[in-house]
Amino acid sequence: MKFLAYTHANPLIQGSGGEKCLQGFLEKLAEKGTDVYCYCSNDNKWRKKKVKDVFYDHLKERTLDDILDEIKPDYVVTQFFNSKDAIRKSHIRGIRVIYLVHNDFEISTGKELKMLNSTDYAVFNTFWIAKKMLTKAQKFVIHPIIQTKDVKVNRKYITLINPSKAKGSSIFDILAMKNPDKEFLAVGGGYGKQENFNRKNIKEIGNTQNIFEDVYAKTKILMMPSMYESYGMCAAEAAYCGIPVIASKTAGLKECLGESGIYINSINWIDWNKKLQLLEDDNIYLRYSNLVKNHIQEDFKKEYFENFYKNLKK
Repeated sequence: MKFLAYTHANPLIQGSGGEKCLQGFLEKLAEKGTDVYCYCSNDNKWRKKKVKDVFYDHLKERTLDDILDEIKPDYVVTQFFNSKDAIRKSHIRGIRVIYLVHNDFEISTGKELKMLNSTDYAVFNTFWIAKKMLTKAQKFVIHPIIQTKDVKVNRKYITLINPSKAKGSSIFDILAMKNPDKEFLAVGGGYGKQENFNRKNIKEIGNTQNIFEDVYAKTKILMMPSMYESYGMCAAEAAYCGIPVIASKTAGLKECLGESGIYINSINWIDWNKKLQLLEDDNIYLRYSNLVKNHIQEDFKKEYFENFYKNLKK
């Protein structure tokens, strides 16, 4: 089988959740011995590259029509901004679509879902989103496939990834101010306006493709005071490293972390500070570290992708 992914941003460059999710999905397809191509309409300086048997390239002067007619894929994989174009042009050619759904925003996701037909696939990143979104397509849930790496952990920083208003940068800033004896780390995200901090105990680094070495190896606690998380790939990555996660009580983070997360349903910095103080107890820290690592490892064992691929082969 041939798979053609059409996306606006190259997953090898754009280090955000949706692109990393797409990358993991394509690599799993390639592991099955299929031909997998990924063409990006953005990142026009990018040149051909093959990573883990996935062929990446930019459209350059060509169009999606040109690529579709050249490769003649069995399936087109798409997400986000290019989805409408990909779905429409695939259907004209009788090509089935695999649409990756990362949120429950009716204004964007809902429109694309309505374009799909019964021979297409809607692949949701969580069960809670799959339950509420309507489509004629065959529905599957695949929790994001995490790019894991074993690193030697130096428990040092209280970390926030993607320091934007929507991800809780203001709470993070106040906590750093109220805890001058603790060290904080702010890691640039792939989307949204990034907030800058003017505090001696906050170290700031940019978006990184080596997040396990540059971030999780140095993180003691991951903070996610987000207004919205459909799943929370950062939480899953941190959990793999045994890093306790203090998180907003969003539907996505609850599905990601289960009972292993430390949840706060508040925007009051005092409530977040209490949880930081709780983890100063070594025994409590170790309990949550083991709990979160065991939880995510059990979730990794579930055959989300395998069940989807078995249906695809039929």
